[in-house]
Amino acid sequence: MSWHLTLKILFIIALVHSNISKAGPFEQTVGETYVGDERNHVPHGKGVMTWSDGRRYKGEWKNGEHDGNGTYRWPGGETYEGQWRNGKWNGHGIYTKADGTTMSGIWKNGNMWNIEAVYPDGTKGYWKNGFAQ
Repeated sequence: MSWHLTLKILFIIALVHSNISKAGPFEQTVGETYVGDERNHVPHGKGVMTWSDGRRYKGEWKNGEHDGNGTYRWPGGETYEGQWRNGKWNGHGIYTKADGTTMSGIWKNGNMWNIEAVYPDGTKGYWKNGFAQ
């Protein structure tokens, strides 16, 4: 057996034991398509999920949840770009509404925490420790 073949076999064994693979497109549920890294048949690593209604998430995953850095886009033009934990906005991020309003700053467990909002007319609003100021 050549050393090339031995190396390939060892790599395959390591990949199988890690439960991590590079995946092509597969159907999560009806209307969802995911392309990217997976582990134990769920998104894990980097990948893109698209839904039939036009929603799209591109970024990092952990055990099937958005986790790390990523961008979520809604079909109406809204976006959230930033950090995620356990499928929720958590850490620094920017939410942009279809009307141009931006809300940027720190999100905590999916909620506005320390945020500055800038509205289309130029006025501003603030949240500190989860409360509007």
